Amino acid sequence: MVSNSLGQRSLINLHLALSSRLLWVLTLKFLLLPHSWAAIPDELIASIQSENLRSHIVALQENIDRNTGKVYRTRNALHRHASDNSANYITNQFRRSPQLKIGSEEFSGMRNVIAKLPSWNMAEPNRIFILCAHYDSKANRDPNWNPLISKAPGANDNGTGVAIMLEIARILSAFKFNCELRFIAFDGKEVGLIGSQHHAKKAAESGEHIVATFNIDMIGFNWINDQIDIVTNNRSSWMAEFTRIINNWFDFDLEIHEFRDDLFGYSDHKPFWDQGYDAVTLVENITPWRDSRGYEANPFYHTSKDTVDKINLNLVTKVARLALAVLYNLASRDAVFLPSKPLIAFDPLPPVNQSPFKIKGRILSPFPLRITIEPRNLIADIDRANRVYSALVSLKNGINHVKITATDAIQTNTLEQQIEYQPDFEWISTIVYPNPSYKDLVTFRAESNRPVDSMQVAVHQVDGTLVRQISGVADRSTPKIWRAWWNRKITYGIEVATAVYICKFEVESDSRIHARHQKLVVVKE
Repeated sequence: MVSNSLGQRSLINLHLALSSRLLWVLTLKFLLLPHSWAAIPDELIASIQSENLRSHIVALQENIDRNTGKVYRTRNALHRHASDNSANYITNQFRRSPQLKIGSEEFSGMRNVIAKLPSWNMAEPNRIFILCAHYDSKANRDPNWNPLISKAPGANDNGTGVAIMLEIARILSAFKFNCELRFIAFDGKEVGLIGSQHHAKKAAESGEHIVATFNIDMIGFNWINDQIDIVTNNRSSWMAEFTRIINNWFDFDLEIHEFRDDLFGYSDHKPFWDQGYDAVTLVENITPWRDSRGYEANPFYHTSKDTVDKINLNLVTKVARLALAVLYNLASRDAVFLPSKPLIAFDPLPPVNQSPFKIKGRILSPFPLRITIEPRNLIADIDRANRVYSALVSLKNGINHVKITATDAIQTNTLEQQIEYQPDFEWISTIVYPNPSYKDLVTFRAESNRPVDSMQVAVHQVDGTLVRQISGVADRSTPKIWRAWWNRKITYGIEVATAVYICKFEVESDSRIHARHQKLVVVKE
């Protein structure tokens, strides 16, 4: 058993070492190329791989003592040997990144593990962004479960959250930001949020400027839909909006549901709320014990069967990439881009002649945006490479008032423009009735999509001989509808013979003549 465990640990360490080399290659490539400091490169996002995450999850699940080879398969806070061993694993993973300043907080016989990436600019007030996850586990839904002797592998809850945090810490530690990034593995969550309460209270007492805390808690059990819930309160809702913006901007294709409730206290965001800080929790579902839309109840939640084989690693990888992009883009904000600058531009357009019409504009902000087009609240398509946005907008004839709103959740810009729609002339209908005509007055009706200035109807015999020329009149309600009437007589008052006649409609619109023909059957009694 010891030999197998040591072999497994060696494979995990080898895999993580290779991953670190790949990261440094990507980082070097990024630093040597011209880039926008606010735009995280796609290849850096792609450096988060499922196998890296799986390696961490397996290591946390097995929780093998590196000195004795003992396999604990639990990380419960009350099992101190197992809990300390998992804390040591997390500490050792942080130590792979020399730029991180590693420490711990001890309280009530428990321990938080903390890694800080200091701000490069110590002269300015220190803004702090936190990415956290609890590392303790429990399996209290098992019959006769005992925290001191029973297994609680906690691969999903919360090996997934810790794995995501470790990977993001490894990647972002290669960069410098004008703020502090803080990565925290909390102990004691499963016995009452003890670790996060300790840290949040201590931070508030020290007057720390924590801008945002992102907590990841159990993210990997959903095999029917790539979706997550984000738990927010009113003051933290901007974080959920920013997360949705990042999800759309980078096409992560996650379905994100915001659950806003100031009283929801089942994870490590809540102590930060209590201290007046903004915080959210990303979780696979706020009620994992029951079915909900797009989610089937997790039967392994808080049981000894919560193991890595039950986890959708593709979903975990998507969430990890999302969290990386969110944290990077928030941390990149500094004086490079002032809030007073516009986020987008939309140049005035000449009159357009088609609908729907594809409007386009330039993206000026270096940050990801969400762009909506009103009045129909359309979400604009984003071309990140060319820094343009576009949307297919349905227009009505005449002047259309269009409002374009860009938001990055920190600020919002709104542009209002007028688009004049002058469609090319099109016939809607030309009607001759009654047809056949026996003795009634013949009515000619023409309708078009553009206003008409005049209408003439010329009645011809089939050989082309003109029988009668009739002027029309506009409808009282709209100049797009015109009518004319004919008493079936030629100019001299003689009634025409029974025959087929060709009726030529001619209208003038925008100084252009448009013609259309209809047949009329006249029957003389």
